[in-house]
Amino acid sequence: RRRCSERLRDWAGLADALECEYREASALDRRERTTIARRLGDLCWQRLGSGERAAAGYRLALDLDPDDLEAIRSLSVVTEASMEPADLIPLHQREIELLGTEPNGRERRGELWRKLATLYRSDDETRPEAIDAYLEAEKIERLSAPDELALARLFESVGNLEEFSTVFGRWCDREDAGSDVSDH
Repeated sequence: RRRCSERLRDWAGLADALECEYREASALDRRERTTIARRLGDLCWQRLGSGERAAAGYRLALDLDPDDLEAIRSLSVVTEASMEPADLIPLHQREIELLGTEPNGRERRGELWRKLATLYRSDDETRPEAIDAYLEAEKIERLSAPDELALARLFESVGNLEEFSTVFGRWCDREDAGSDVSDH
């Protein structure tokens, strides 16, 4: 059924076939089942435009292999497109954890910390987490001017005026900040 659907480019039929194959694949090992589930997620997202069904496929893959970076990243993309920011936080945290301190994951870790900071800063209760995320990103590479200003404002919002002054002063001194005399 799967091969026939592939040849006919019947994407909905192929998704159905992959779902059946996954359910009936008790004889397959975990890696093969993970691959089927991830493929289902990819197909539903890329060919059918079904975020909900794609997310379900990626979650199946992660249930089988919680360390599947490809499934985590794909689920993050789908979740981000679906505008479900609360669901992104654990995905980003897990990806950072899996990337560890490997040099080749450095840039991605910085990107994820900045995304986490942005997600956290929208809620008054998670502003300390936003600060921590920006500080982690800053350990990897210098923050952009808008991120540095956001960090300064976060320090101000939690009443840490010493850190606010330090970060805001650093932001004011940047050539790319667009600050003027009134900001000093």
